[in-house]
Amino acid sequence: MARKNPSFEDTSEFNELIARYEEHLKNDTIIYLDADQLADIADKYAEDERFEDAQQAIDYGLKLHPCSTDLLIEQSLLYLDTDRLDQAKKIADSISENSEEVILLKSELLLNEEKPEEAEVLLQQLKEDLDLELSIDIANLYMNTTYYDYALRWIDEAISDYPKNEELWQLKAECHIFLQDQEAVVEAYNSLIDLNPFNADHWINLGSFYYNIMEYAQALNAIDFSLAIDDTNGEIYLIRGQLLQHLDRIDEAIDAYQRALQRNLIMPYFAYGSLGLAYNAMKNWTDAILSFNKAIESTPDIFPMILADFYTNLAHSLSQAGEYDEAHERCNTALEMESVDISEVNLIKGYAYWMQNDSYNAWLAWQRAVTADPSSEAETWIRVSEYVLDNPQIYTPENVKKLLVCLEHAALQGSKNPKLFVKLATLSLILGDKESFNRYKQFAPSSIDFDKLTKFIETIDSGNGYANFAEDIERWKNDYPL
Repeated sequence: MARKNPSFEDTSEFNELIARYEEHLKNDTIIYLDADQLADIADKYAEDERFEDAQQAIDYGLKLHPCSTDLLIEQSLLYLDTDRLDQAKKIADSISENSEEVILLKSELLLNEEKPEEAEVLLQQLKEDLDLELSIDIANLYMNTTYYDYALRWIDEAISDYPKNEELWQLKAECHIFLQDQEAVVEAYNSLIDLNPFNADHWINLGSFYYNIMEYAQALNAIDFSLAIDDTNGEIYLIRGQLLQHLDRIDEAIDAYQRALQRNLIMPYFAYGSLGLAYNAMKNWTDAILSFNKAIESTPDIFPMILADFYTNLAHSLSQAGEYDEAHERCNTALEMESVDISEVNLIKGYAYWMQNDSYNAWLAWQRAVTADPSSEAETWIRVSEYVLDNPQIYTPENVKKLLVCLEHAALQGSKNPKLFVKLATLSLILGDKESFNRYKQFAPSSIDFDKLTKFIETIDSGNGYANFAEDIERWKNDYPL
């Protein structure tokens, strides 16, 4: 928790104080500073997570001002910041003063001990002096310790006194987000917009909320209002593009990503990566490859996980374009990176082998993908089954049997995919296994017309053996997608 009343509101004056203090440390000179000045310095260091420097400032301050409440508060908060709750409590208990800051400190310690009722009793002492600033401090105190229902009580009471205060409405919306009360979140953001309809941030916050709950059309509407107010923010065009992509409006999404790159986009690699995914969706492999390469070029080395993801997506596009050797190189580069998703890279590596008709190495890579992430085994096998169907040249009974094995693995791992058993039932028919068909059929969604499906499957082997196997599988894939 930051101190409530810093001595300096003027940033330049405070920076000058910091410079004087650090010059004293550098030259080992004697300098006299007030207790609240040294408390401010310690608080700033703690905020920047320079905890040793903060402790040094407190120690120096307590030598000059042994009983300073400001410095003792800072010491207690520093112990709390560094997970030394018992020491923080001991310091707080030594403070005899009962000021607003001391009550806030002791309340925070109680909340960290999971004692919200006791904290509330303490905070009630501040009711007589309650103003807007103190109400916000108390609400933030509860929110920072995840007691959102308690925070809401103080926020709602403050809103009744300050109904036009935007910060209160923003805090109210955030509380309801954590409490998963979607209707109340929208109501709070709409109240903010009613108070200040030309604040683009309010529209962005509403749009981001709709995005997070996957209400993409509503989110797009809010984002468009924000851009009508201020169209200079490249990050918002990036969000707009992602929303349009979720709505399958790929051409418009590409335009939004390009606009994002033309404006003050803080992280251009996200736009290039999103462009690559959009071009992938359009099966425009050339532009997808170009976009992912630009994403890689513009991504700082300090983000190895993001880089690995771009290399993996690039490898997928290269596989689609028939550039298999280069695809394998990109996968190998990704596998050498820190925090790489080994399962995902091996999925793509197996896909590259599969597309170049090397089923042996493909299955080896896919098995490594499954082994690398046992917690997602069902989803991984389903991904494998989708990749198996992406190469019509090897639609053979043997490989369809392998596909059936993939889906059986997924079913055994408890996959909740509602169409999984439809696939299993259908594959069983394709392979002429009526017993398996009847077993899987009973678990399949009832909306599937299995009589119609059976007649469809019976056309597969109508005197021509497997002559039309690839064509029939392609029809089946399109009619019953996972």
